[in-house]
Amino acid sequence: MDEDGKAELLVAGFFLWLVLWAYISGEIVRIEASPWLWEALRNKQTVRSFVDQVIVVFSYSAFYLTGFLFPYWLTSIYLFWRRSEAGGSGYPGSLSDNQRFGRFCLSLSTLLLFLIFLEPIVTFVNRVCYDTWNGWMLLGLAMAVLFASLAYLAFFRLSD
Repeated sequence: MDEDGKAELLVAGFFLWLVLWAYISGEIVRIEASPWLWEALRNKQTVRSFVDQVIVVFSYSAFYLTGFLFPYWLTSIYLFWRRSEAGGSGYPGSLSDNQRFGRFCLSLSTLLLFLIFLEPIVTFVNRVCYDTWNGWMLLGLAMAVLFASLAYLAFFRLSD
């Protein structure tokens, strides 16, 4: 398979993951579905056949993979950006084994923390979006994260 075919396959897989993630995370945040797969499979009102079970398993897999794929994607972008910045245009874009292992361990630890704190995360997002604040607290949280990351990058530039 050529590089264009791989890229098209990755883009199609990403959009399939995004659709499944949006479907199940919306149900979980609105408390229409449980955040746990085994509880969703026991619900006889939504899971009636084998096809329904397969759809539920794929949807929950996409939801749980968010805890792994999001930090994996962010660290990949950061590592490739730093390597391209350090080496210029002719520098190879491959990562060392230590960087790959570190990226994998960081993503795996984030996945474990995501699963451990899943119920408090869902409760927090549910209250932020639908409670008294009507989503303004979520916007404030996003702005705080943005400003904290800009401050970190500014301090990081000072140390270079």
